[in-house]
Amino acid sequence: NSVKFVIDNLTKNLVGTGLETGLAERISNSIKPYILSNADFRTTSEILSKTLPTELQRYTTQITKGAFSVYDGAIQNTLKQKYNPMKGKYLGGLIESSRPFCIDMKDSFGSGDITVEQLQTKLDEYCPKGIPSDTPIEIKGKKTKKGAGMLEGTTVTNSDVNKGGATNNCHHVWRWIFE
Repeated sequence: NSVKFVIDNLTKNLVGTGLETGLAERISNSIKPYILSNADFRTTSEILSKTLPTELQRYTTQITKGAFSVYDGAIQNTLKQKYNPMKGKYLGGLIESSRPFCIDMKDSFGSGDITVEQLQTKLDEYCPKGIPSDTPIEIKGKKTKKGAGMLEGTTVTNSDVNKGGATNNCHHVWRWIFE
């Protein structure tokens, strides 16, 4: 079930960012009915702001965007399982806080077609066996880890869902290409 996957994933991501498990579950449960009823971003964000403690309300937009991103990824993942596409596109622009993986994907492919094999090669480099790489790199004068910002457990089978979201405000979407 895609919705259960989204809620479980959001809870996991929120706990991974340091929120207490109880709060993460409360957040996930409060927005679940809105995801199920296809609520828009604004409505979901308003509901979430009432759930979050005051000191966390500045993250409302990021958490809501993350939930929608994961839900969108779950839809893409469902389509992939049903139709077995062999390529997709990594769409969206870069921002100041873009991850090394995103920068490389956009530099390498732009908004062009990416085969499953090409995606696998990039993931093996930045998140081998689902573990974000600790290899130090420098991008645009900033030192960071190669796998910085990537979600643990990201592989070619779930990268459409784990592309970013609640933990790093990713600006990208994955779209499978069906020919």
